[in-house]
Amino acid sequence: MDTKLIESALTTAIKAGVLRDRSFVGSASDFDTVRGRGDAPWEPRVFELLLAALESDPDVRSLNSTYAMLPQAGRTPLDVRSIAKTLLTRAVLTGDVAETVSSFRSCIEGKPFPALVVMAVSGVSVTDEVHLGPHIMLMPLTSLPPSFQRGQALSADPDGLFGLSALVSRTDYKPFFYRPNEGGAPNSGMQDRVRAEIDALDEARCLLSLLGNRAIAFRSWVQPSDPLMTIACGLGAGLHDDRFFEARARPIDVVAVQELGAQYFSIAASQRRKTLRVPLQRLDRAGTRNLTDTSIDLGIALEALLLHDNQPDRGELTYRLSTRGAWLVGSDERERAEIRDQLRKVYRLRSIAVHSGVVEENAENKRTIERGLELCRRLICKVIDAKGSVDWEVLVMGGGLLPPQSGADPT
Repeated sequence: MDTKLIESALTTAIKAGVLRDRSFVGSASDFDTVRGRGDAPWEPRVFELLLAALESDPDVRSLNSTYAMLPQAGRTPLDVRSIAKTLLTRAVLTGDVAETVSSFRSCIEGKPFPALVVMAVSGVSVTDEVHLGPHIMLMPLTSLPPSFQRGQALSADPDGLFGLSALVSRTDYKPFFYRPNEGGAPNSGMQDRVRAEIDALDEARCLLSLLGNRAIAFRSWVQPSDPLMTIACGLGAGLHDDRFFEARARPIDVVAVQELGAQYFSIAASQRRKTLRVPLQRLDRAGTRNLTDTSIDLGIALEALLLHDNQPDRGELTYRLSTRGAWLVGSDERERAEIRDQLRKVYRLRSIAVHSGVVEENAENKRTIERGLELCRRLICKVIDAKGSVDWEVLVMGGGLLPPQSGADPT
């Protein structure tokens, strides 16, 4: 690619007044970063001269009729006209033509771009970055660099009532270009990486509920650090939760959140998936709907946490679940008896919900569920303390928690 030719063409177009209303794409606000790509009032005569210059470069011309696979933005059709608008928007926004062309060249050569994977949440309020382990941060949504997606998320709460924050991890990706008639395939490997990152962010979100902070996810996206790729990603965003407006902003205990996050993400991902992920997700859902659904979610959380190792002939589920839970968090005979009885009551409501479809909304059942939710939080924290691995046979014989096994990669 002739970078000098493209730099000269862009510089000439900008000096010749290709953008009739410079203020239209003249700031780095959330929406201005992309709308100039298709909507800016480009001067037709000057713009056509730029197109002709770009078309004279065979590498740029070869991108006609190709598609770019970008994380979450899906399949984006390309031609020289759309490329020209993107390059112009980026050059005007940054004021740096040379860097714009260099970024474009890196893009078509398939070099990786640093990016942020973002999950916007409501219900928790932070003023600075909070680290939840080695690669995940919780920060105010306004602390993210401008992007169209950030603007969409912020517009959902213009009065700031719901504590919009962002769970963020850093990654990199390579845009993938192909022509369908040449057998090109979607960039499934990159899509899988993005999904894995979002799954980890969701684990971090669910962790907050263990400390009494419900964070509700309502949008997720990939936000490249380079403005060129942010423009190209356009409106790529997903994950909408109708429960968004249930969560009012609440501050968090920063020290407790950081300690819990570091402890949780030090556990190998495979072990977290085996013993902790389902309990966390179900506990996060429990208590947000009616008593019947909450009883089912809480029952599943306890089963996944305390019975995940059982064979198909699982025998006396209530006995095993209540006994294990009692020994896991009970400190003496009296407390273990109380915990055992409480777990039996919770599991009985789960059975009623599953088999009859209705748990009566009375004071006693509500107390049972409230105590069960708190007990489930304690149980999950105890399993996290044990690095996600508990030898139940040893535990119920009074042997306590075994030292965690090491050697697994926590990523």
